[in-house]
Amino acid sequence: MKKEIICFFCISLLLVFFIVSVSSAQNYANDEDLEKRIEFLEDRLKKFEDEMEARKALSPDEEEEIKKTEEALKAAQGDYVLLKKDKLELDYGFSYSYNSLDTITDNDSFTFIYDKTINDYNQDLLYTTKEVQHSRLHTVANTISVNYGVRDNINFGLSFPFIYKYDKTLDRELNDIGDITLSLRWQPIRVKGKLPNIILYGNFKTKTGRSPFVIDLDKELATGSGYYSMSGGMSFSKAVDPVAVFGGCTYIYGFEVDSLNQHLNSGRTLEKVDPGSSVGFNLGFAYALSYDVSFNIQFQQGYSFQSNYWINGEKISSTEGNTASLSVGTGFRITPKTTLSLNFGFGLTSNTNDYFISMSIPFVFSDVLADSLGNIF
Repeated sequence: MKKEIICFFCISLLLVFFIVSVSSAQNYANDEDLEKRIEFLEDRLKKFEDEMEARKALSPDEEEEIKKTEEALKAAQGDYVLLKKDKLELDYGFSYSYNSLDTITDNDSFTFIYDKTINDYNQDLLYTTKEVQHSRLHTVANTISVNYGVRDNINFGLSFPFIYKYDKTLDRELNDIGDITLSLRWQPIRVKGKLPNIILYGNFKTKTGRSPFVIDLDKELATGSGYYSMSGGMSFSKAVDPVAVFGGCTYIYGFEVDSLNQHLNSGRTLEKVDPGSSVGFNLGFAYALSYDVSFNIQFQQGYSFQSNYWINGEKISSTEGNTASLSVGTGFRITPKTTLSLNFGFGLTSNTNDYFISMSIPFVFSDVLADSLGNIF
């Protein structure tokens, strides 16, 4: 009986040992499998991180994408981007335009031409009698503009144009200052998402240039409009991958000029001028070809209402005018803060310059320099 009990006890121990051994082996196998799975997941995670780093290196982040869009809009030479607070920008602009005009007149006649060089409507007075007036006018403008960021959403600016004109037909030329312009731009809200960025702006143009209403018509040319004017409008821009769409609308009002005493070729005297008003809009898009080069194209349309002239007490009204132009341009980022803009355009109506070329290059100063120079504002 004792032998049977001892055998049973030994067999029981062997069974327990066998079960424990099998269980340990299974646990060991499970541990090895778990370690392999962890190593596999770590390897996959490392590869995923490497891919993300590569994608990040190849594609710009959101801030860089916004910067690229802003550079493309700056090259379009419009009111689409504001300076940050206390930033000061000096901008040099060069433009050239050519205008040819043939008009048959039988009395004192007036034409209303949009001059892209000075970015305004310009009245040319034709004082011939029953003959063809040939005009071949070359205009070069060098403009220095100063813009200052009063706040992140408010900018103030001044522009000083220096105009050179040459009338090839009559062999006349002139080099003088143009009309100085003050400007204010305001962004009411900074939007994100699907809504476009909107900037409201207002300009006041002086009459510092040589007026066409006081010069000797047989000997001189004008470099200004001859009257004060105010304009206001709105511009918008929106990034629609892969381009940035931009546009705007404007209204210009010219103030009346009286107490004139300009002797016309017909022997009569110009006494007063009411330049009237005009409206316009533009629409275009900009595309960043790379971080340093962008391309833009835009269409501009303008409509001028009647202008009134008083000659020897008699009121004479000009006809309403329609202007249109198409321009293409490109921007080259020559430094991280400086973009050179080039534009070429041509007129689509008889009241617009035949063609025009413009260039601008801004210089943005640091906050310290802006603080010291910004006191002039």
